[in-house]
Amino acid sequence: MIKRALLFTLCCIAGAFGLNAQTCTPAQNFPMGAIAVPASWSPERLDAGIRDTACINSYYEFTLSVRTPGSIPSLPGVTINSIAIPAQNGVTNLPVGLSYVCNPPNCVFPRDSLSCIKVFGTPTDPGDIGQKDLTLLLTINTTFGQLSNIPYPNEQLDPGGHYYLHVKAEGSSGCFVFTSTSEETAQAFSVTARPNPTTGFMQISVQSTQSGLFDFQISDMTGRPVHRERVPLYAGENTLHYDGSMLPAGMYVYSLSNGSETVTHKLVISRN
Repeated sequence: MIKRALLFTLCCIAGAFGLNAQTCTPAQNFPMGAIAVPASWSPERLDAGIRDTACINSYYEFTLSVRTPGSIPSLPGVTINSIAIPAQNGVTNLPVGLSYVCNPPNCVFPRDSLSCIKVFGTPTDPGDIGQKDLTLLLTINTTFGQLSNIPYPNEQLDPGGHYYLHVKAEGSSGCFVFTSTSEETAQAFSVTARPNPTTGFMQISVQSTQSGLFDFQISDMTGRPVHRERVPLYAGENTLHYDGSMLPAGMYVYSLSNGSETVTHKLVISRN
């Protein structure tokens, strides 16, 4: 379907950034007694909470690191074995288009461990513009049984705390900007896309030392492949074109592989 100097259409791109899009790395430095980093916002902690702003139709991510305590002052004499959130619907008030993943993937955080929750995606609903008060729904497993559907922050675990996510209109100033170094290169071939940023139409130049079928793949923001195609390329310079004008504005990634090496590059579609 895609040939040398042939127009091909991307079915869907939402900007997966390598393999790191589906996981998170917990912070290693926790203040004394802290359960979460960053700490929640409160009138006493004006510089805490979620600092980055989400904007409609722009990729966003935020990581909350968790250190599971062995006990909680409000539950004297009770030993905590683990804290968990549901793998789905465990973060309430998320804007449409945002989801989350955990490390560990089952979202069960054992006692005295370091874990994390990554909220990520592209908000799409203008109705979410404003301030969203995000809450975790905790299940606390203790030596005396299980406590379910405990909202966090709350007055017992974090008095006055909130994780406010501010959502602005598309194209607003101060939007979250994703910066990643996860792009990959190869020895046998190189790939360049122009223009980048683009409004949709772009040209891909492939300089290759070998001929053959290459695997062209697009993944969404969760890392799920949404488009894959075998592309015939030749030794020397190859030119491909595609039309992404039907895609929403945002950050993307495309990859090309010969089976032994893979090139991945970021792409921005902007219509401001």
